[in-house]
Amino acid sequence: MKVGYSRISDQQQSTSDPLGTATIELEKAGAEKVLVEVGSGRDDSARPKFRKLREMILDGEVSEVICPSQDRLGRNTELVLQFIQLCRMQKVRVVDLNGRDLAVKSADGTLLTTITAALDQHRSDLYSEKVRRAMACAREQGLPARSKIPFGLRKVRNESGRFVAVEIDPHTGPLARQRVDWFLQENLSANALFRRIQEKQPDWPMSRKQIPFWLVNPMLTGRFVWNRSRRRNTTAEHCEEINYREEHRFTPLITDEEHQRIKQRLLSASTATNSGLRNRRRRMFTGLVRCSK
Repeated sequence: MKVGYSRISDQQQSTSDPLGTATIELEKAGAEKVLVEVGSGRDDSARPKFRKLREMILDGEVSEVICPSQDRLGRNTELVLQFIQLCRMQKVRVVDLNGRDLAVKSADGTLLTTITAALDQHRSDLYSEKVRRAMACAREQGLPARSKIPFGLRKVRNESGRFVAVEIDPHTGPLARQRVDWFLQENLSANALFRRIQEKQPDWPMSRKQIPFWLVNPMLTGRFVWNRSRRRNTTAEHCEEINYREEHRFTPLITDEEHQRIKQRLLSASTATNSGLRNRRRRMFTGLVRCSK
Protein backbone atom coordinates (compact mmCIF):
# COMPACT_ATOMS: atom_id res chain seq x y z
CA MET A 1 0.00 0.00 0.00
CA LYS A 2 1.19 3.50 -0.85
CA VAL A 3 0.95 5.86 2.14
CA GLY A 4 1.29 9.64 1.98
CA TYR A 5 2.53 11.63 4.98
CA SER A 6 2.80 15.34 5.69
CA ARG A 7 2.79 17.67 8.68
CA ILE A 8 2.91 21.30 9.73
CA SER A 9 4.74 22.56 12.80
CA ASP A 10 2.11 24.87 14.26
CA GLN A 11 -1.67 24.79 14.47
CA GLN A 12 -1.77 28.47 13.49
CA GLN A 13 -0.37 27.59 10.06
CA SER A 14 -3.55 25.66 9.32
CA THR A 15 -5.51 28.87 8.63
CA SER A 16 -4.30 28.58 5.03
CA ASP A 17 -5.11 24.82 5.04
CA PRO A 18 -1.69 23.46 4.00
CA LEU A 19 -2.72 20.01 5.25
CA GLY A 20 -5.71 19.98 2.91
CA THR A 21 -3.49 20.97 0.01
CA ALA A 22 -0.96 18.28 0.92
CA THR A 23 -3.73 15.68 1.12
CA ILE A 24 -4.92 16.51 -2.40
CA GLU A 25 -1.37 16.44 -3.80
CA LEU A 26 -0.53 13.13 -2.13
CA GLU A 27 -3.71 11.51 -3.39
CA LYS A 28 -2.96 12.72 -6.92
CA ALA A 29 0.53 11.20 -6.56
CA GLY A 30 -1.05 7.79 -5.96
CA ALA A 31 -1.27 7.56 -2.16
CA GLU A 32 -3.95 5.07 -1.11
CA LYS A 33 -3.88 6.30 2.51
CA VAL A 34 -2.91 9.81 3.64
CA LEU A 35 -1.67 10.72 7.13
CA VAL A 36 -1.43 14.44 7.95
CA GLU A 37 -0.99 16.09 11.35
CA VAL A 38 0.25 19.07 13.33
CA GLY A 39 3.54 18.54 15.14
CA SER A 40 7.11 19.72 15.43
CA GLY A 41 9.64 18.08 13.14
CA ARG A 42 12.30 18.14 15.86
CA ASP A 43 11.01 14.89 17.40
CA ASP A 44 8.10 12.48 17.17
CA SER A 45 6.71 12.82 20.70
CA ALA A 46 3.72 14.89 19.52
CA ARG A 47 3.28 13.15 16.16
CA PRO A 48 1.07 10.08 16.68
CA LYS A 49 0.44 9.59 12.97
CA PHE A 50 4.17 9.51 12.24
CA ARG A 51 4.56 6.80 14.88
CA LYS A 52 1.58 5.00 13.34
CA LEU A 53 3.32 5.15 9.96
CA ARG A 54 6.39 3.48 11.44
CA GLU A 55 4.22 0.75 12.97
CA MET A 56 2.55 0.14 9.62
CA ILE A 57 5.98 -0.15 8.00
CA LEU A 58 7.12 -2.65 10.64
CA ASP A 59 3.92 -4.67 10.12
CA GLY A 60 4.63 -4.90 6.40
CA GLU A 61 1.54 -2.95 5.37
CA VAL A 62 3.40 -0.26 3.39
CA SER A 63 5.14 -0.62 0.05
CA GLU A 64 5.88 3.08 -0.58
CA VAL A 65 5.91 6.30 1.46
CA ILE A 66 5.18 9.57 -0.36
CA CYS A 67 5.91 12.95 1.24
CA PRO A 68 5.75 16.48 -0.20
CA SER A 69 9.43 17.03 0.69
CA GLN A 70 12.01 15.52 2.98
CA ASP A 71 11.59 18.17 5.68
CA ARG A 72 7.94 17.06 6.15
CA LEU A 73 9.30 13.84 7.65
CA GLY A 74 11.19 15.89 10.23
CA ARG A 75 13.78 18.55 10.88
CA ASN A 76 16.03 16.30 12.94
CA THR A 77 18.88 14.70 10.99
CA GLU A 78 19.12 11.62 13.20
CA LEU A 79 15.36 11.04 13.23
CA VAL A 80 15.03 11.31 9.44
CA LEU A 81 17.98 9.01 8.75
CA GLN A 82 16.65 6.42 11.19
CA PHE A 83 13.26 6.49 9.48
CA ILE A 84 14.74 6.11 6.01
CA GLN A 85 16.99 3.31 7.26
CA LEU A 86 13.92 1.57 8.67
CA CYS A 87 12.20 1.87 5.30
CA ARG A 88 15.26 0.40 3.62
CA MET A 89 15.31 -2.58 5.99
CA GLN A 90 11.60 -3.20 5.32
CA LYS A 91 12.12 -2.68 1.57
CA VAL A 92 9.81 0.34 1.52
CA ARG A 93 10.45 3.03 -1.07
CA VAL A 94 10.43 6.68 0.12
CA VAL A 95 9.82 9.40 -2.48
CA ASP A 96 8.83 13.06 -2.49
CA LEU A 97 6.44 14.84 -4.83
CA ASN A 98 9.35 15.83 -7.06
CA GLY A 99 10.04 12.18 -7.76
CA ARG A 100 13.30 12.02 -5.79
CA ASP A 101 14.01 8.76 -3.95
CA LEU A 102 15.01 9.38 -0.34
CA ALA A 103 17.37 6.47 -0.03
CA VAL A 104 20.54 5.42 1.77
CA LYS A 105 21.34 2.48 -0.48
CA SER A 106 24.28 4.04 -2.30
CA ALA A 107 27.04 6.40 -1.24
CA ASP A 108 25.61 9.26 -3.32
CA GLY A 109 22.08 8.67 -2.04
CA THR A 110 23.26 8.61 1.56
CA LEU A 111 25.25 11.81 1.06
CA LEU A 112 22.37 13.70 -0.56
CA THR A 113 19.81 12.55 2.01
CA THR A 114 22.12 13.37 4.93
CA ILE A 115 23.02 16.81 3.58
CA THR A 116 19.37 17.66 2.95
CA ALA A 117 18.39 16.54 6.46
CA ALA A 118 21.23 18.56 7.99
CA LEU A 119 20.21 21.66 6.03
CA ASP A 120 16.59 21.25 7.14
CA GLN A 121 17.68 21.03 10.78
CA HIS A 122 20.01 24.01 10.29
CA ARG A 123 17.13 26.13 8.93
CA SER A 124 14.99 25.16 11.91
CA ASP A 125 17.76 26.09 14.35
CA LEU A 126 18.35 29.43 12.60
CA TYR A 127 14.66 30.25 12.77
CA SER A 128 14.59 29.46 16.51
CA GLU A 129 17.54 31.77 17.10
CA LYS A 130 15.88 34.54 15.10
CA VAL A 131 12.67 34.18 17.10
CA ARG A 132 14.55 34.37 20.40
CA ARG A 133 16.38 37.53 19.31
CA ALA A 134 13.15 39.16 18.13
CA MET A 135 11.40 38.32 21.40
CA ALA A 136 14.26 39.74 23.47
CA CYS A 137 14.21 42.94 21.40
CA ALA A 138 10.43 43.26 21.78
CA ARG A 139 10.64 42.86 25.56
CA GLU A 140 13.25 45.61 25.74
CA GLN A 141 10.84 47.91 23.86
CA GLY A 142 7.89 46.95 26.04
CA LEU A 143 6.07 45.28 23.14
CA PRO A 144 4.24 41.93 23.17
CA ALA A 145 6.74 39.09 22.94
CA ARG A 146 5.38 35.61 22.37
CA SER A 147 6.59 33.07 19.85
CA LYS A 148 3.35 31.08 19.97
CA ILE A 149 -0.20 32.09 20.73
CA PRO A 150 -2.52 29.55 22.41
CA PHE A 151 -5.35 27.95 20.49
CA GLY A 152 -8.32 30.29 20.21
CA LEU A 153 -6.26 33.47 19.85
CA ARG A 154 -4.34 35.03 16.97
CA LYS A 155 -1.69 37.69 16.46
CA VAL A 156 -2.50 41.18 15.18
CA ARG A 157 0.13 42.82 13.00
CA ASN A 158 0.55 46.41 11.86
CA GLU A 159 1.11 47.56 8.27
CA SER A 160 4.80 46.69 8.44
CA GLY A 161 4.04 43.17 9.67
CA ARG A 162 5.13 43.79 13.28
CA PHE A 163 3.33 41.79 15.96
CA VAL A 164 1.58 44.43 18.07
CA ALA A 165 -1.44 42.82 19.74
CA VAL A 166 -3.52 39.68 20.28
CA GLU A 167 -7.20 39.11 19.67
CA ILE A 168 -9.68 36.24 19.74
CA ASP A 169 -9.54 34.24 16.52
CA PRO A 170 -13.00 34.30 14.89
CA HIS A 171 -12.49 30.75 13.57
CA THR A 172 -10.90 28.91 16.52
CA GLY A 173 -12.17 31.16 19.35
CA PRO A 174 -15.64 29.53 19.57
CA LEU A 175 -14.03 26.08 19.46
CA ALA A 176 -11.65 27.00 22.29
CA ARG A 177 -14.53 28.40 24.34
CA GLN A 178 -16.43 25.16 23.81
CA ARG A 179 -13.45 23.16 25.11
CA VAL A 180 -13.35 25.26 28.27
CA ASP A 181 -17.09 24.71 28.77
CA TRP A 182 -16.65 20.96 28.38
CA PHE A 183 -13.93 20.98 31.02
CA LEU A 184 -15.71 23.20 33.54
CA GLN A 185 -19.43 22.65 33.03
CA GLU A 186 -19.37 18.93 32.20
CA ASN A 187 -16.50 18.23 34.63
CA LEU A 188 -14.49 16.34 32.04
CA SER A 189 -11.00 15.20 32.97
CA ALA A 190 -8.04 16.10 30.77
CA ASN A 191 -8.15 12.60 29.25
CA ALA A 192 -11.89 12.82 28.61
CA LEU A 193 -11.46 16.29 27.11
CA PHE A 194 -8.77 14.90 24.80
CA ARG A 195 -11.14 12.20 23.58
CA ARG A 196 -13.99 14.70 23.18
CA ILE A 197 -11.78 16.94 21.02
CA GLN A 198 -10.83 13.96 18.85
CA GLU A 199 -14.51 13.10 18.43
CA LYS A 200 -16.13 16.54 18.07
CA GLN A 201 -13.29 18.69 16.66
CA PRO A 202 -11.04 16.33 14.66
CA ASP A 203 -9.92 19.12 12.31
CA TRP A 204 -8.30 21.01 15.21
CA PRO A 205 -6.30 18.37 17.12
CA MET A 206 -4.44 18.92 20.38
CA SER A 207 -2.15 16.39 22.03
CA ARG A 208 -2.93 14.98 25.48
CA LYS A 209 0.13 16.68 26.97
CA GLN A 210 -0.82 20.07 25.52
CA ILE A 211 -4.28 20.21 27.09
CA PRO A 212 -3.30 21.07 30.74
CA PHE A 213 -0.77 23.66 29.56
CA TRP A 214 -3.34 25.24 27.27
CA LEU A 215 -6.05 25.31 29.94
CA VAL A 216 -3.89 27.14 32.51
CA ASN A 217 -2.30 29.56 30.05
CA PRO A 218 -2.95 33.06 31.50
CA MET A 219 -3.08 34.48 27.97
CA LEU A 220 -6.61 33.08 27.74
CA THR A 221 -7.56 35.65 30.42
CA GLY A 222 -6.24 38.49 28.26
CA ARG A 223 -2.77 38.83 29.80
CA PHE A 224 0.72 38.63 28.38
CA VAL A 225 2.95 36.55 30.64
CA TRP A 226 6.70 36.96 30.64
CA ASN A 227 9.32 34.95 32.52
CA ARG A 228 6.84 32.17 33.11
CA SER A 229 8.23 29.06 34.81
CA ARG A 230 9.12 26.33 32.32
CA ARG A 231 8.77 23.52 34.83
CA ARG A 232 6.79 20.60 33.49
CA ASN A 233 4.37 20.66 36.42
CA THR A 234 1.00 22.11 35.40
CA THR A 235 -0.42 22.41 38.90
CA ALA A 236 -1.63 25.74 40.20
CA GLU A 237 1.48 26.75 42.12
CA HIS A 238 3.57 26.74 38.94
CA CYS A 239 1.10 28.68 36.80
CA GLU A 240 1.16 32.11 38.42
CA GLU A 241 0.94 35.16 36.21
CA ILE A 242 4.38 36.77 36.38
CA ASN A 243 5.27 40.27 35.29
CA TYR A 244 2.29 40.93 33.06
CA ARG A 245 1.54 44.52 32.14
CA GLU A 246 -1.93 46.00 32.39
CA GLU A 247 -1.43 48.10 29.27
CA HIS A 248 -1.10 44.86 27.28
CA ARG A 249 -4.48 43.46 28.36
CA PHE A 250 -6.70 42.30 25.51
CA THR A 251 -10.17 40.75 25.14
CA PRO A 252 -10.19 37.62 27.33
CA LEU A 253 -11.40 34.21 26.20
CA ILE A 254 -12.10 33.13 29.79
CA THR A 255 -12.70 35.07 33.00
CA ASP A 256 -10.32 35.27 35.95
CA GLU A 257 -12.76 33.24 38.03
CA GLU A 258 -12.83 30.46 35.41
CA HIS A 259 -9.06 30.54 35.27
CA GLN A 260 -8.85 29.93 39.02
CA ARG A 261 -11.38 27.10 38.81
CA ILE A 262 -9.34 25.45 36.05
CA LYS A 263 -6.14 25.63 38.12
CA GLN A 264 -7.91 24.21 41.17
CA ARG A 265 -9.34 21.30 39.17
CA LEU A 266 -5.97 20.46 37.64
CA LEU A 267 -4.33 20.69 41.07
CA SER A 268 -6.94 18.35 42.54
CA ALA A 269 -6.47 15.88 39.68
CA SER A 270 -2.69 15.97 40.12
CA THR A 271 -3.00 15.40 43.88
CA ALA A 272 -5.39 12.49 43.37
CA THR A 273 -3.04 10.85 40.86
CA ASN A 274 -0.02 11.06 43.16
CA SER A 275 -1.84 10.21 46.41
CA GLY A 276 -1.52 6.48 45.77
CA LEU A 277 2.28 6.70 45.91
CA ARG A 278 2.44 8.33 49.34
CA ASN A 279 3.91 6.34 52.26
CA ARG A 280 4.76 3.50 49.93
CA ARG A 281 8.11 1.91 49.34
CA ARG A 282 9.58 3.21 46.10
CA ARG A 283 10.54 0.56 43.59
CA MET A 284 12.29 0.52 40.24
CA PHE A 285 9.17 1.39 38.19
CA THR A 286 7.50 3.71 40.69
CA GLY A 287 5.97 6.60 38.80
CA LEU A 288 6.60 4.95 35.43
CA VAL A 289 4.06 2.12 35.43
CA ARG A 290 0.48 2.56 36.64
CA CYS A 291 -1.94 -0.19 37.54
CA SER A 292 -5.70 0.15 37.96
CA LYS A 293 -5.46 -2.03 41.10
